[in-house]
Amino acid sequence: DNIREQHDLQKEADMTAVLSAEICNEINQEVITDLRDNVGIHEELNWQGPEALWSFLEGLFYRFETETAPNKEVPFGRKPNWIVTSKLLAAEIKKVVDFEKCLETIKPIERVLSNGERVSSEWHDSLKCVYTGTINKEIKLIECEHLLPNDILVGFKEGPYGSGHAWLPYVPFTQTPVVLDPETFHPRKGILTRYAKRLSTKGFNFYARLTVKGHEPVDI
Repeated sequence: DNIREQHDLQKEADMTAVLSAEICNEINQEVITDLRDNVGIHEELNWQGPEALWSFLEGLFYRFETETAPNKEVPFGRKPNWIVTSKLLAAEIKKVVDFEKCLETIKPIERVLSNGERVSSEWHDSLKCVYTGTINKEIKLIECEHLLPNDILVGFKEGPYGSGHAWLPYVPFTQTPVVLDPETFHPRKGILTRYAKRLSTKGFNFYARLTVKGHEPVDI
C-alpha cells in the first residue's frame, strides 16, 4: 500500500493503455488507407446538404448491392453494413437518419486511485477510429480521423471470412532495448512486430468510396 501511495502503480496501467491506443491507431490507419485506395466504386458529390448526401449514399448502396458479380468471393446482393467517415460528415449524416448510439463503446473507462477516488482515463480519447453507433438499425457508423475530412468509406463484412481485406499478424509485439536519444538523451524503447496483409481476389468489390466536395465545417 505504501508503494502504491508513493509511486501510484496505476500509472503503469495507464501507460500500457496509452501504448495500446497508439498501436490500434497505427493499425487502423494502415488498414483504412488500404481500403480507401482499393475500392470498387469511387464517386464524387458536390455538397448540397445532409438530405442530398444521404440520398446519394442510398443510391451508392444500391449500386454496391446490384453491380457486384454473383460469385462467392464478393458480397453479391448485399448492402454495405458499415460506414467510416470523419466526425464532420458523421454529424451531417446523423441529422437525417435514425441513429442509435453505442453507449458501451463510447463510455469512458474509469480507474480507482489509491485514495479510492474514481477518475476517467483519458487514453480512450486517443483512439482515432471509434465505433459510435448504428444507422437505421443495420449500418455501423465508425468515426475516424485517418480519412480525409471529405471522404466516406463504405463496405461489407460478415464473420471472419466475409471480407475483402486480410490483416495477418504472425509475430507478437516485442520490445527493443532502451537506448538514449543522441539529441535529448531521453531514454527510448521501441515496439516491433511483423504482419502480412492482402486484398483478396476481387476484394475491391467489398468497398466503395464517396468524396464530398465543398463541405463547410459544422459545430459538432
